[in-house]
Amino acid sequence: MKKFLIVALCLSSLSVFADHHEEDKNAKFEDVKAKMLAHLDERLAHVNKAKSCVQAATDKEGLKACKQQMHAEGKEMKAEWKAKKEEWKKKNK
Repeated sequence: MKKFLIVALCLSSLSVFADHHEEDKNAKFEDVKAKMLAHLDERLAHVNKAKSCVQAATDKEGLKACKQQMHAEGKEMKAEWKAKKEEWKKKNK
């Protein structure tokens, strides 16, 4: 009888652990998904801003200014996301 109770307790604790582990996996998935969506939204905003600049350009110099602005903003955005990625890696170790 004691062995049965011990086995039953062990099995129930394993199922609780498995449920908790599954919740952690789901939470991590949702976190990664949210970060990816935020990154995509930021990139879309950057592309839309660049598109507006190009549409508003009236000459070659205007297009050149748009290209320089796009390049500078792209570098800045890449640096920000690289820093966020490193921070996230440190947090999730």
